[in-house]
Amino acid sequence: MKDSIFFTILAGVAVFVTGQFILKLILEPIVSLKESLGELSAFCLRNRAKITNANANANATLEMQLEFKFLGSKLISKRPLGKSCLFGGIHVNSKTF
Repeated sequence: MKDSIFFTILAGVAVFVTGQFILKLILEPIVSLKESLGELSAFCLRNRAKITNANANANATLEMQLEFKFLGSKLISKRPLGKSCLFGGIHVNSKTF
């Protein structure tokens, strides 16, 4: 009787630890990367007229450049760490990030 209770508790703890491991090390980085991609996409869509029409307003262009650099650096900081990652990496011009 005592052994079955012990093994039940041990199995519950093992399931919880495994679930947290999967959540923290696999799912949360993927969600964070997708959020960064969404922010970058929203920036490009919000400023598509200025980008495609080559608006040369110096102040607006500088602000856009700074925001684009910020979003790009945020995306690079959340990239997967090579091909050993589950979702393989982001492929741009035959380079894997």
